[in-house]
Amino acid sequence: MHVSVSLITVSHRDEEQVDALLAHLSSLSASGVEVIIVRNACPATSPPLRQFGLTTLIELRNSDNAGFAAAFNQGLRAARGDVVMSLNSDVVVTSAALAALATAAFHSEQQPAVVASHFDK
Repeated sequence: MHVSVSLITVSHRDEEQVDALLAHLSSLSASGVEVIIVRNACPATSPPLRQFGLTTLIELRNSDNAGFAAAFNQGLRAARGDVVMSLNSDVVVTSAALAALATAAFHSEQQPAVVASHFDK
């Protein structure tokens, strides 16, 4: 069974980091990944995000800073994936990590509500 993944990133005036994240995500061979960027305090004159070849990129804009929780909930309402992941704009993730987290969340006998990763230093 194929598991679809929605990645949600809340952004607040960090366009360069978001661009780098989108460029990185486009380089992954992860099919079925929906990327949702919620931009807080985004002026109406700001250009849209660059697609970087991503087929499923949803950009949500808030003219004011709605705060992380409200913006993340906005992203959750737009998400269509079987599994939803929060991803900070400064994180570099691999296809294998996405697959492992999705598998842990979706195929676990315990049916967890939250799955987290641990990184060794």
